[in-house]
Amino acid sequence: MKNTLRATILNEIPTRSDLLVPTRRVAMQSNEASIKQDPEVSGPELKRIRRLTPLEVRRLPSAPSSRVTSALARSDPIEKQLMDEYNELNERVLMNERALERSKERLQVTTIDQICDATAQQDEIEHLRGLIRHEMDSRNAAVAVVIVYLWRKDVVALQEMLRAKGISNIPQVTGDCHRKCAQIATQLTTNRKTYEELTQRLNARLAREIALSNDAERDTVRAMGEGLARIEQAVDELAMKRRQTFMLLIQFDEHIRQLLRTLLTDA
Repeated sequence: MKNTLRATILNEIPTRSDLLVPTRRVAMQSNEASIKQDPEVSGPELKRIRRLTPLEVRRLPSAPSSRVTSALARSDPIEKQLMDEYNELNERVLMNERALERSKERLQVTTIDQICDATAQQDEIEHLRGLIRHEMDSRNAAVAVVIVYLWRKDVVALQEMLRAKGISNIPQVTGDCHRKCAQIATQLTTNRKTYEELTQRLNARLAREIALSNDAERDTVRAMGEGLARIEQAVDELAMKRRQTFMLLIQFDEHIRQLLRTLLTDA
């Protein structure tokens, strides 16, 4: 009786081979597969997380389309008004200078039989010269105000430029500077218009339900964003180039320097 009971108990105790049956191994393999498919637990796990320091953030380049320091991102109505006044006067001077050159060319081909025409041409030339001199004074006054406004936060640097060695008065240099400023103004206007149009197109595309639904749509949006970034960079470079041209005006135009000294004294 005891031997029979002992045999029954031993038969009910699982052996090592019983613990390694195929069904248990399949179950374990299934669990391992499900773990590998879970992205939250695959690979090494983070031990801790911290916030980036302000210094670390500043070291990294900003996304071009989100740079608040871009000339396009900054909206300064006073600077725009002052710059528009200078650009208008500058364009007027340059236009009359071109008219003066055409009048001189016509005078050169006037024959002795066209005395009346020659006299009228000379009168026109003198009128244009007087008009240009007056408009140049107005243009210099306008650009002096622009310069003081642009350097309003760095007046010491502006004063140092007025006292710098090597300053002179060369009309050919200042004339070239004003022509470059006119070219820059035209390029800035074109870039700003293109930027506004591209921004409107991008916003309209993002408003669509399928805006980022496939690779083609995402590629289009990416191309538009990169286009905006290129325009921002071009505008920043043009603004810097114009600022450098203003510095040349300070160095090579005595009238502008006198106007700047007057403005700084009154300020």
